[in-house]
Amino acid sequence: MQMKGSIIKRLETLLIRKFHYLHIHYFLQENFAMTEFFDMVLVSGNEPRMCLFKQCDNLTTENIEEILPFGRELLEEEWVRKRRARKTALVILIYKNGISPDVARKILQNKSFKNTKHYNPLIKTIYYNPLIIDGKNEKIFYNPRSCPISLLEEIFFIKSTLFGKKSKEPVKELSHSEEIDIIKGIEDFRLTISGSKAYIIWLIILINIAVWLMVKYFGNPGDPETLIQYGAKVNPLIWRGEFWRLLTPVFLHVNLAHLFSNCIILYFVGSLLEATIGRWRLLIIYLFSGITGNLLSLKFSPFLSAGASSAVFGILGAAIIYGITYKKLIPRNFYRIVVLCLVPFLIYNFAVGYFHGRIDNYAHIGGLLGGIFISYLLGVEFPRGISKKPRWGYAIALTVAFSLYYMYCMQSYPRAYAVYYSVQAGIKARKGEFADAASLLKQSVDIDPNRDNTRAFMGRIYYEMGNKRFNKAKFEPALYYFKKAAEYMPLNDKYRGILAMAQERIAYCYATRGKDLESIKHYQYALCLNPDNEFLKRILSNEYRIMGSRILLQGDCREAIGYIKKAIFYDNKNIQARILLGEAYFLNGRIPLAAEVWKSALKIDPGNVVIKKLIESRIFQSFWYMSNVDYNPPGISPEARALNREGERIITITGDYEKAQEKFLKAYKIAPNYPAPLNNLARIDLMFNDIEEAKKKTKRSLEIDPSFHEALNNQAILYVEANKSQKAREILDKCIKLKPGYASCYGVLGTINHREGNYREAEKYLKKALSLESYNVPLRIEMAKVYYDMNDVENFRFEANNCLGYAHAQGRDALTLLIRNLLKGESGKGEKKE
Repeated sequence: MQMKGSIIKRLETLLIRKFHYLHIHYFLQENFAMTEFFDMVLVSGNEPRMCLFKQCDNLTTENIEEILPFGRELLEEEWVRKRRARKTALVILIYKNGISPDVARKILQNKSFKNTKHYNPLIKTIYYNPLIIDGKNEKIFYNPRSCPISLLEEIFFIKSTLFGKKSKEPVKELSHSEEIDIIKGIEDFRLTISGSKAYIIWLIILINIAVWLMVKYFGNPGDPETLIQYGAKVNPLIWRGEFWRLLTPVFLHVNLAHLFSNCIILYFVGSLLEATIGRWRLLIIYLFSGITGNLLSLKFSPFLSAGASSAVFGILGAAIIYGITYKKLIPRNFYRIVVLCLVPFLIYNFAVGYFHGRIDNYAHIGGLLGGIFISYLLGVEFPRGISKKPRWGYAIALTVAFSLYYMYCMQSYPRAYAVYYSVQAGIKARKGEFADAASLLKQSVDIDPNRDNTRAFMGRIYYEMGNKRFNKAKFEPALYYFKKAAEYMPLNDKYRGILAMAQERIAYCYATRGKDLESIKHYQYALCLNPDNEFLKRILSNEYRIMGSRILLQGDCREAIGYIKKAIFYDNKNIQARILLGEAYFLNGRIPLAAEVWKSALKIDPGNVVIKKLIESRIFQSFWYMSNVDYNPPGISPEARALNREGERIITITGDYEKAQEKFLKAYKIAPNYPAPLNNLARIDLMFNDIEEAKKKTKRSLEIDPSFHEALNNQAILYVEANKSQKAREILDKCIKLKPGYASCYGVLGTINHREGNYREAEKYLKKALSLESYNVPLRIEMAKVYYDMNDVENFRFEANNCLGYAHAQGRDALTLLIRNLLKGESGKGEKKE
């Protein structure tokens, strides 16, 4: 009890000496001696009072809820609402059983002591969180941000008074205590930050917003012309004397997101920096960093730029240097936030700027360096006591460095002029002044010929100039501009589409002038640039078809076939090209190929009447190589004979091979030992180039009757198609021995010799065939072709005219057309040869 009385006496003396309130002395004398029975005593701060909590043998997290409401009851007493109770803090003295850290933490965080309910802005009453003194374990639990520094000083003095003899820490005067100094620094920093108003930062933010709204009202912030008008950084204009463009960009922004991001950084970082270094120092840092950033951008970046980013990076640099310089004099959390968060943020932004072509990293770097250097010169408001004398050494060094830096950055270079001309050309182009835009771009390309963007822009300008004339059907000048567009447009994936469009327009212009080869060449180039463009493929297919059609009209079937095949290659469903290819094969005498092409076209478009008429009129009516020799072997049913003759009549008169096939098949089913219908089916297969089926049916026909002359003739034709002329001759000799008056055998022998270049032999065999069948128009056409190749113009004209007469007399319109084409084209060639 003597020891406790001594402690009580010390505490009474301390509180009375520090607070000088007599009613506290009485309260202590009356109640404090009861701490032997109670575990906790609560003291209220600047206007100290004590009250006893109810007795608790052992304070734990389970029973603390029964004790904490007493704290709220104390705070709600009338005396704390008086004007003189401007600051109130709670001190809890724990003596009997001590307190665990978990219980202390729960008391400190409990809502009973929070300053949310009774805050009065007129009285400015602030309730602080409790501070706990554990007398048994000689510990102090507190939150330095929630307790006034004056109260903390008194509590540390109480600790030294009450527990000084037992404490391992040496007892010191509070003014020299390291812990108190740290707490004082934290409190001073907190008061500095909380008491400062960020007037300059808000002024800068409001100016940036006002400028953006003004630019938005009078123009488009993203438009280069508007940005130049309102002071963006444009290198050639600065070199010409518009030096104010080094500063004005720090108040300009391209879009709302750009403005928002810069203002957010300015608010959070700039407000803290303004509170610690002072208002006018912050303004100087902002303006100086903006100038140094734009100077470095002037030297290394030829592009137009605007934005407060250079000044913002200067403020970030100044904040980082401030945190590093005064690391030991500012709260550790602030140092971590400033240095450990802002440095990665800067690195991230530099990385994004490096990979993003539209971000001016040079302005960021220049602003950061400017903010770092100017912050060394200006000094700070906090920490207190830092010398505010002018730093003449820093000032002179900075002036010299800035002068050299300015002279270095003001040196002009050609590429910036190239970019400037390109920007001006863009402004002209948006106004529709393409000629002026092209002139400016020409200057830009002359300065920097390897810049793809400028060349592509020039190509687009020329394309628009050509397109304007193209839409007015002025194809000659349009062709000139489209060719210019193709000349300047870079050949890479980025500009491949517009280059393909230019090539397509060039091809169309050539086509209107009748230059088909040039047109096709440029259509092919456009298709190479855009290989998946089905529309281009169809256009190119039609161009080849038109080219082939023109050549075919001139009588050159072979060259026409080459072009028409290319048309089908580019568009496999081009029905017109397939019809034309069949026509070319037909006029060239390659009847089976013509039939095959037309049949394939009919598969694509089964309802096409034109193709059906071509197959009927040209293939079967004109080139059905049948002899009139009657073949009537014994033992054949009359019905089968009649069906076979009906099929031959249908083909000869109507050309309807499908109906004829039905008749031949029925005849063959009725009389399987009758080779004539089977042989006729083989001829149809041969007409449609179905060689394998023709071979099978011919072989079967000869198995039925080895002496069947028409089957032997078919077999010879198959060997001719297989380029086995000798084998064909052997079969034809056998056929002639069996049927000496069969004209087709002599005709095939004439065809074989014609193909081999034996014109005299071909003439001999064809004359023999014509002596047997003078009305056989196909044989006469073959004879006419032989005379053509022999350069015998007179006989060629004679035979061709005979063919024309026979064909017209027989009503064969297709043959009449063929012969007229021969006379028109082939005879002209013969005359030239002669």
